[in-house]
Amino acid sequence: MKLCPKCHTENAADANFCMQCKFQFATIQARRLCPAGKHPMDPAWTSCPYCKNDSQASVIHLLAQDAGAEGQRAKTVVEDPASQRPPDLKPDRKVDRDSAVAGAEPTPPVESKRKTVFRSAQMEPGAVRSSGAHATQAYLPGRRIVALLVTYSRRREGEVFPVYEGRNYLGSASGCEVCLKTDAEISAKHAAIFYRGEGFEISDEKSLNGTWVNGKPVPLTGQPLPNYAEIKTGATQWRFIAIEP
Repeated sequence: MKLCPKCHTENAADANFCMQCKFQFATIQARRLCPAGKHPMDPAWTSCPYCKNDSQASVIHLLAQDAGAEGQRAKTVVEDPASQRPPDLKPDRKVDRDSAVAGAEPTPPVESKRKTVFRSAQMEPGAVRSSGAHATQAYLPGRRIVALLVTYSRRREGEVFPVYEGRNYLGSASGCEVCLKTDAEISAKHAAIFYRGEGFEISDEKSLNGTWVNGKPVPLTGQPLPNYAEIKTGATQWRFIAIEP
């Protein structure tokens, strides 16, 4: 069978025209290909423009790779000023004297800069630093952790917030024990979770969008908070997990 390339109709093997769209099969057989055997050529062409374009594209790609590698090597050298300074080269004392006269501090050596950056990147004791725009969640000294709040609303890998003995505010204010600044629908003090040694309670702190537990609104007077309850504050979904001491 001979398949028509235009309408994909099956024709007899010896057919010269397609019985559906009248396509002439003889034109395909008479088509002249380039010396590489990949592209159709016009009878008036002396060389294949497709092969020429392919070769030019290959040369441009190789040149771009060489330029990228050379730029990467140059970037590596520029980013490390110490590699450009000979071992026995002393710093320019004239620059330091001019800086002292102008009242500016002399430029510290490269090594001291690196130490300063390292110290500033270290975490303070008692804090867990989150990546990106997520706020730092600090662990409060002197208060025992009795439960956890877990949410997957902001990050796919999830976020964990501790709940302590006594009263725990949940909101966007910096003083909240559970502070979440990335939810625009959470009030400054949205809700409160209480633990007094005999069970957990939750109350809504007159928030704008309300607090929900297992799909039901929480009254301002509060209600018991069961283990593994689903809590909703603003656009954030929480899972409450109590911890047995």
